[in-house]
Amino acid sequence: MLYAAYGANLLAAQMAARCPGATRAGALLLPGFRLAMNRFASAVPEASALLPVGLWRVTEEHLAALDLHEGPHAYERRAVPLPGGGEAWIYLEIRHRPPPPEAAYVVRCRTG
Repeated sequence: MLYAAYGANLLAAQMAARCPGATRAGALLLPGFRLAMNRFASAVPEASALLPVGLWRVTEEHLAALDLHEGPHAYERRAVPLPGGGEAWIYLEIRHRPPPPEAAYVVRCRTG
């Protein structure tokens, strides 16, 4: 299955620590979302927007690990359709945390 990352989980080292064995599966522009930088990166629904994401091939065990890191109180995992068919899991913020993000977090996002 696929996981669509758009924040610090684009960073290979972070994904290797959180989800050993997950592999990169490409990148694409995900329609219907835009990137917002609150305290952390957030995918915000917006019909006319495109969100750049990195795709990771993951297992159920990887998703369980991501659930611990991304939620359950801050982000919620949802399936989203991909352009050209199929779907991926993505985490959407459910608890807004005001900006600005920490400098180290921004560096991880940019590096990824």
